[in-house]
Amino acid sequence: MTDKERELLTQLIEKTRAGAIPWEPTAKENEFVGPYKGHATFTVSKYEDPDHYGDSYRLVMRDPENREMLVLERGAGWVEDDQRLAELYRAAHDCALNVEETIDAILDDLRKAG
Repeated sequence: MTDKERELLTQLIEKTRAGAIPWEPTAKENEFVGPYKGHATFTVSKYEDPDHYGDSYRLVMRDPENREMLVLERGAGWVEDDQRLAELYRAAHDCALNVEETIDAILDDLRKAG
């Protein structure tokens, strides 16, 4: 993974956490898609790779015509890169499924239940 690709990954994680990228689930299990201002669409997914132990992650960037521009996945660089891909997946997952909002609502209800 190049330095520019690492910076892109870092920015995607930060902007996802800030709510600037509207991630949504796709028809595929463990896959989320997030458009970015008409310039590109990002798809992040979790999958099982028979060559590696544990989950693997992939980020695909597509242009407005849905052409694949960039693919970042396990084995593309250092262990830290794999961890950052997992971090982006988790952030996109939580955003798309409204995890924080759901937990907050449940906690509010539980607190009121006394």
